[in-house]
Amino acid sequence: MPSPSCHNSPIQQRRQGFTLVELLVIAPIAIIVIAGIIALMVALVGDTIISRDRSVNAYNLQNALDRVEQDARLATLFLDSYSLLSSPQGRDDATGGFSSSSPNNDLIINQFATTTSPLNTTRQIVYYKDQPNPCGASKMLNSPLTIKVIYFIKNGSLWRRTVVPEWSLSATDQTGVCDTPWQRDSCSLSATFNAYCQARDELILDNVSSMTTTYYTPLNVVTTNPISASSIQVTIGQSKSVAGETISTSGVARTVRTNSSLDTLPDAPANLRIYNQGSTDANHPLKSSFTWDPAKSARYYMARYKVNSGAWSSYTNLLSLIFPVTAGRPLDTITIGIVSVNDIGQSAETQFTVQRPLWTNCELKNGWTNYGAPHDTAGFTLTSANWLVMKGLVTGGAGTSTICWLPASLAILKPNIFPSAIGTGSYGGMGRIDAYPDGQIASVGNSGWVSLTQTRFIIANNSLTWNNPSFVNGWTQLDPTYWQPLTYTVDTVGRFYATGVIRSGTTTDNATIAYLSSTKPGSYYHFTGVGSSANNFSPNGMTNGSGTYSELLAKGYAVPDWESIQDLFYTSTYTGWTNMTLQNSWVNYGGGTPPFTTAQYTKGSDNLVTIRGLIKNPTISGKCPLWQPIAVLPAGYRPKEHQVYMLYTNAGAGRLDIKPDGTIACIDLPGGFASLDGVHFMAEQ
Repeated sequence: MPSPSCHNSPIQQRRQGFTLVELLVIAPIAIIVIAGIIALMVALVGDTIISRDRSVNAYNLQNALDRVEQDARLATLFLDSYSLLSSPQGRDDATGGFSSSSPNNDLIINQFATTTSPLNTTRQIVYYKDQPNPCGASKMLNSPLTIKVIYFIKNGSLWRRTVVPEWSLSATDQTGVCDTPWQRDSCSLSATFNAYCQARDELILDNVSSMTTTYYTPLNVVTTNPISASSIQVTIGQSKSVAGETISTSGVARTVRTNSSLDTLPDAPANLRIYNQGSTDANHPLKSSFTWDPAKSARYYMARYKVNSGAWSSYTNLLSLIFPVTAGRPLDTITIGIVSVNDIGQSAETQFTVQRPLWTNCELKNGWTNYGAPHDTAGFTLTSANWLVMKGLVTGGAGTSTICWLPASLAILKPNIFPSAIGTGSYGGMGRIDAYPDGQIASVGNSGWVSLTQTRFIIANNSLTWNNPSFVNGWTQLDPTYWQPLTYTVDTVGRFYATGVIRSGTTTDNATIAYLSSTKPGSYYHFTGVGSSANNFSPNGMTNGSGTYSELLAKGYAVPDWESIQDLFYTSTYTGWTNMTLQNSWVNYGGGTPPFTTAQYTKGSDNLVTIRGLIKNPTISGKCPLWQPIAVLPAGYRPKEHQVYMLYTNAGAGRLDIKPDGTIACIDLPGGFASLDGVHFMAEQ
């Protein structure tokens, strides 16, 4: 029987879980253990990531070096710098150049342009056309088109850019090529596509910290001149932060270029000088042509200019050795700058400065030659007021023939007729010179020597307002569809100019031919015309007239079928005249209503000197003594060469000479009277 004490003890219940004390003891231990496990796992994962990125970086770095090595092997040259760039191809995505020097350390590789990928066995080199051979079997003797492959670091990444010189299959200038190049210009990812941005730069490698290139000569000697290198060693460094650790890797590639090129940086242009061509080209008062010796290794040239101290022009590309400058005027200073260029790069600029001459040679034709010293040689200039002014005493040509040619751009609007002094000895008479819109200057019916000094006109290309006269007394235009009709204007200096060929009407002395504008000479102004009779001599006069109009008057010397008017004078409001000091009993004629002009001289802002005056010499019964001085012009109002003029006198046509020392010399003038009106020449000294 069980013991009563066993049956009466309380039932024991089983305990479950941990007490608070136990938890407080166990929890920290568990946290430490778990933290250790997590740290171990993080370390294992980080090592794995780092190990993986090291492998990826090494793989990418090797790929980048292989890409560089591939391009370097195809190189014809390595370049120190390259700056022949159009926006956005420059290093700054504009026109900034690339450089192998620090801090850029760019790798600039020159390669042949090819018709397909350079790794394709069917590729052909692209050659320039006509340099010197046409496209065809002989094109391989021409200069090859070469491109630039440029490796550069930007924003921590290594990029590959391709630069292809401008080319064209149809052009005949320095851009013409025989085949289409496979390569295309590339630029940054953010640039806008244009003619110099046809593809995107190739991203070669990220996280690039450095790229250095060592250049070696064929003798395996390190050089600082990339052009002399036949091989290179490229070292690329990478740096990247991974899992809290900086991973740095680097790699090296050494390669030898397999291609060669005759190209080197071109020499600078030398022996810059003036170049003279024919009278229809460089013989032009507004055009100066320059030339220079061919520069070694130059494929073409870049030329620019400036006038006086003005700004430089943009560069012009030239295949030839001739650079025409059409800016500026006579006596302006022209400075040119010439740079030699090939696909490798460009030379330093050579500059040359010259003052444009006042006179341009008028090349004589048909047996005409210059009369010789001391007389002026045949030439022409253009004033700032657009007056084409000629000079020269010529001889030896046929009576009716072309003397010389002016540039067509500086020619007259329509055929016109000008007076000329002509003769066979010291004395002479009245002759005729015709000017044509094609630039022809022709002698008509002249013999012996012929003076060109009275051939002057405002060129056709002008912005002046021209007016038509109102004819009276039977006078009309001769043939306005062919000959220059009589018109008049006021030039930019303020001088009145009437010009044209008219048909005869009433020729009674002082009969009115036409009414012109209210612009008046202020005094009775005589000038010499050219007519169809009386040795082509038909003088005219102009007066301020009655009422509001000036009048063109006939002088009654002959009855011509036609007459040429060439009249230039300052208006009555002009006050810039200086009185001449007359010599050897010459005096002003005086009198007249309106009064006859006084012997005076002046000079316009375009340096055109004007002489006027009606003079006489009571002591002379016949002709004046040969070379008798009438007056002397002061310095600043003198020509540089001896000039010959035909004047209107009481005995017909007379001759007057103006010497470089300022002497106004009497040659063939009667004592009765002689008109100095209409004598104009350029002040040179």
